[in-house]
Amino acid sequence: MKSPMLAILLVAVVLTTVACSSQTASNLTTVADLVARPELYAGKKVTFDGFYFQTFETNVFCDNLQVEPGTTDYLIPQEPLIWVEGGLPKAVYDKLYTESRQGFAPAYFGKLRLTARLDYGGTYGHLGGFRYQLAIPTIQPQVELLPWTPPGGTTE
Repeated sequence: MKSPMLAILLVAVVLTTVACSSQTASNLTTVADLVARPELYAGKKVTFDGFYFQTFETNVFCDNLQVEPGTTDYLIPQEPLIWVEGGLPKAVYDKLYTESRQGFAPAYFGKLRLTARLDYGGTYGHLGGFRYQLAIPTIQPQVELLPWTPPGGTTE
């Protein structure tokens, strides 16, 4: 009796693994990993932690934010960058950090866990300036704000 049950369980595990691998890319931890091997993830849902940054003509996801050279506390996204297509849920967007400086549009940013489809092989974003795009689904987006405190004088 145990052999047929074990065989059925093994087949179920193999089929589940094959089905899941065709839709998602697992063990992806950074934007740099994704950019280094985009062909492995193109057209698949990817889930990873990183930083969302949005301001005038910029809507990107990256591994880190850095202090802009020549300033003491104005944060900007650090390369590599992936364009984000679609919006964040309002409940998440409303909790992002905000920074403003004279003469510039406000910037909104935060650390997120994001699941989205990776598009690769075209041009994306503002003026087609990006080689990669994360497409956030409009129905049931999987976006979670993670705990993080920005350095310097940035405000919430």
